[in-house]
Amino acid sequence: MVFPGRVASSVDVLFHEAEDGESVLLNLQSEQYFPLDDIGTRVWQLPAATPDFSVVMTHFLDEYDLDEATLRQDMVALLNKMAAAGLVNLEG
Repeated sequence: MVFPGRVASSVDVLFHEAEDGESVLLNLQSEQYFPLDDIGTRVWQLPAATPDFSVVMTHFLDEYDLDEATLRQDMVALLNKMAAAGLVNLEG
């Protein structure tokens, strides 16, 4: 599992957020959809404003009452899935 220093969205991705906070990503190259719940949507949105992973973690810890170790593990797992689908680029 790659632990990123920085996260950047791929240029070949379209993002659409529904009214309920959930969203869907479309990889334009592979034409595959990637659904996100409301937390996944925040994971997608925060790096666009702040690509530094440690800052993103701090935002999540401030917004939600979460255990830091569990949050880190879950976010890294999601970001690695997104990277494998060509949705984000992870930099060490």
